[in-house]
Amino acid sequence: MPRLKAANNARTTLSQSIDATATSFTVNDASIFPSPPFRITIESEIMEVGAKDNVTNTFSSVQRGLEGTTATSHSNGVPVENRLTAGTYEELATAADLESHLSDTAPHGAVATATPDRLALRDSKGQVVGFVPAARVYHSVAQSIASATTTYLSFDRERFDTDGIHDPVTNNSRLTCQTAGKYFISATILWGSNTTGYRQLGLRLNGVTTIALDRRNTNATAFNPAMTVSTLYNLSAGDYVETQVYQNSGGALDVGVMSAYTPEFMMIKVG
Repeated sequence: MPRLKAANNARTTLSQSIDATATSFTVNDASIFPSPPFRITIESEIMEVGAKDNVTNTFSSVQRGLEGTTATSHSNGVPVENRLTAGTYEELATAADLESHLSDTAPHGAVATATPDRLALRDSKGQVVGFVPAARVYHSVAQSIASATTTYLSFDRERFDTDGIHDPVTNNSRLTCQTAGKYFISATILWGSNTTGYRQLGLRLNGVTTIALDRRNTNATAFNPAMTVSTLYNLSAGDYVETQVYQNSGGALDVGVMSAYTPEFMMIKVG
């Protein structure tokens, strides 16, 4: 089934003014919109709504400035519409295409299902024979890490998620295995500059077991190391992995933000 939902004639207005960073806001009637996720258009900006409350008429977990549009401020009373955007159309078309291929190739009467953001496995004839569970996530702002305090990093944005591995709001430090198998897991961060103590980056399984670790001492000159840690690990459905950091500089240090570089956290099923 397609990931994005839609409803005919779903149109209301903002019941408050919003700025370019708002990810939750109220409208005059949320009930006429479909179950999330769905896309809305406010003036020239396209957004994706991740959750809604029909009682309070609230849209939340909203992704801003999608499909090449720009996040900007909008005034109370402007229209909010569930339009058929180019991005929505592309997801519907991709889902339909994958469904048709799977119907041709599903073995032994297996039920064919597909979602448009999955990575397709194809045979030598180019037909879809399966999907690769994978996710890559990042955080949109720097995270301050207190000295001598083990900390799990948060990740509030997704580059892709093909199997419901990550939730950007609830327990957003986790990548959770939905399909059992062997996974390549990796994380990359960049520390703020400091010359005292050591820095540590690890991968933690189910909040209990460290399955990969990188620890580095500082030196007498400015030190802001980029660190990457990775491993190959067998995961069961429901297992989750987190990125754990530690530093003992004597003061708080940031894990910085650089586009497509830090902090990034990912895993992909390889067997």
